Amino acid sequence: MALFDTSEKEVSLGYVGKDTAPVVFPVERVVSIRSYFFNGIYYFKPKDIANLMGLKQPSQFTRDLKDYIGEEKVLKGFITRSFRDKDDDERSPFIPAKDIYGFLLDPVCRNQKCDPAMRRKVAETLELYF
Repeated sequence: MALFDTSEKEVSLGYVGKDTAPVVFPVERVVSIRSYFFNGIYYFKPKDIANLMGLKQPSQFTRDLKDYIGEEKVLKGFITRSFRDKDDDERSPFIPAKDIYGFLLDPVCRNQKCDPAMRRKVAETLELYF
């Protein structure tokens, strides 16, 4: 099994008229986010997950996620200094993949305005991290 998709896609550029427009807009977007491994657990920044899902209010997503899982499961402060990025500070929260997964599948998460298919896809991918 190949690690990378080797299939080829035919791409043609030019005028698209009313009768020749494709049913699906032929542009794909790839978004990658970083995972953080600490003490045997994978963590993600909630802001990155919110951006991945295309949420317009990442801070609201983070607040709802923290309320759902409880502040004691959020990793931040001095302990994160060994693995956080240079653009992060001690206030940057890191949340275990398993807890984000649980939140995404809970009906409470439906308050977040995003594509349900994208939410399921993110949840399925998070399963790989626990």
